Amino acid sequence: MSFYIILSSNACQSTQLLNKSNEFIVDWDSPIVLDGNWEVALTYLSYKFEPMKKEYIIEYDKGLIGKHTLVLERLDSNNFQSKHNKEIINMTSNEKNIIQFENKKVPFSIKFDTLSHANAYGLTEIEADSEEKNGSNIITFDNPANEIKPSLTEVYVEYKGKIVTHYETITDISSFQKGDDLITYFKKYFDMIFNDIWIDCNGYIVFTICDDIDYFKFLPEELSYFLGFNGKIYFWYWYGKQYKAVKKLQVINNIEKVYICSSIVEKTLVGDRRIPVINNCIFENKLLNEIHIKNPKYLPVTQHSINNIKTEIRDVNGELINIPVNSVTHCTLHFRRNE
Repeated sequence: MSFYIILSSNACQSTQLLNKSNEFIVDWDSPIVLDGNWEVALTYLSYKFEPMKKEYIIEYDKGLIGKHTLVLERLDSNNFQSKHNKEIINMTSNEKNIIQFENKKVPFSIKFDTLSHANAYGLTEIEADSEEKNGSNIITFDNPANEIKPSLTEVYVEYKGKIVTHYETITDISSFQKGDDLITYFKKYFDMIFNDIWIDCNGYIVFTICDDIDYFKFLPEELSYFLGFNGKIYFWYWYGKQYKAVKKLQVINNIEKVYICSSIVEKTLVGDRRIPVINNCIFENKLLNEIHIKNPKYLPVTQHSINNIKTEIRDVNGELINIPVNSVTHCTLHFRRNE
């Protein structure tokens, strides 16, 4: 006596709202009751990436807009350095050892944490606005560096530039079968945003952005997850100029061993986790994976009354694999009585 059950990640949408293609639960109104000893095997697995739309967007602002904090730290009697955001504000001193702040792109203002600190740098007010000089925006202190007493000072910077929002379109992302295809596309069409972009040796996308980008985000969030990021808006003066994905790029051209887990079998150790592995297979990260298991491995069923089955797809470390949003996973389980 035997029977099959087909489990789909897009099933039970009214009862299992958190279902994803790499982790999903299928439930029933009435339990499946198994008398005696039964065993189960995975016989089929498929995963298909179905993009919501043909076009995706990168939204970004050009020009340095917003506020942040600089910490001025004394190096020696004649020199200070900015501990953060060195490339936003250029801090120099002239032949008379007078310190100045410079930004070549947009006007800005600074505000000291206390009036006494502003006075120490030779300013009579707690705030100062930049002046345009020779095509740049500059604030010059009055006191030489060797006469400034504080060794550590916070300075609050506010940019006065004009916000200009731009939108760049990525067409038919589903056509990228390899990570290199995507990198080539980004370098060719988005060099106004990304200064450089590459895939590191572990399969994570990494990029640096151009100096005049204030913020950017991927739209919709599906695109962000597709690239291995987490959907955030990125401000470069908050996060730094280099960004690394938190998960592997999902179109990368590699073959990965994965573990298919089912809540109705015993747990086994994978990496440092105990997970209920029903089978493992080679999973190729492309738009359609379809695996027919010729020699299924049967394992004892741990439940006699089954109200639901949870399925997970995990990597060799026991972590859930990174599958694009709007993907659909199907798997077939074969149940048979264990005589």
